[in-house]
Formats: sequence, structure tokens, C-alpha cells
Amino acid sequence: VAEEECNVRIKKIEYTGDFRIIGEDPNTFKTCECTSNMRWWRDYRTEMEEGDYFIKNKGETFLQIVKRDTVITHSYNCFEE
Repeated sequence: VAEEECNVRIKKIEYTGDFRIIGEDPNTFKTCECTSNMRWWRDYRTEMEEGDYFIKNKGETFLQIVKRDTVITHSYNCFEE
């Protein structure tokens, strides 16, 4: 989880096995794509809309969905049995 990295302004979300966020890099304005096969990104897909920013920095165990007037932060929790 800590190794994942994605910083994108969302244009489109696809979920066909892997979870893909397609959009624009806010620093370069180039088209980019982030892909994750882990469930925790996909769990928050209903909170993501076109125009939002999805931010997951390498080395961090949380992600952020940045909307025009709100920042939603979700932390990754590893549960052991």
C-alpha cells in the first residue's frame, strides 16, 4: 500500500477487474492513468466524480479525494486475525 502512487484529476473511472482512474496529471496537464488491483481504492469509487482529484502519495498509507469544497481522507488499516 505504501508503495502505491497516484495524483490525477479524474476524467473517467473504470472497474473491470483492476480499478483504473483515467485523467490528467495536475502538474503536467498530460493524460495519465492509475491502476490498482487492491480493494481499498475501489471501495471509495462512489465518492469519486469527474473533476475531483485523487491523491495517493508514495510512502503514505492514506488516500485523498479532493472535491471543490471538501477533502475526504481514507486511511488504510491492515487487519490481522
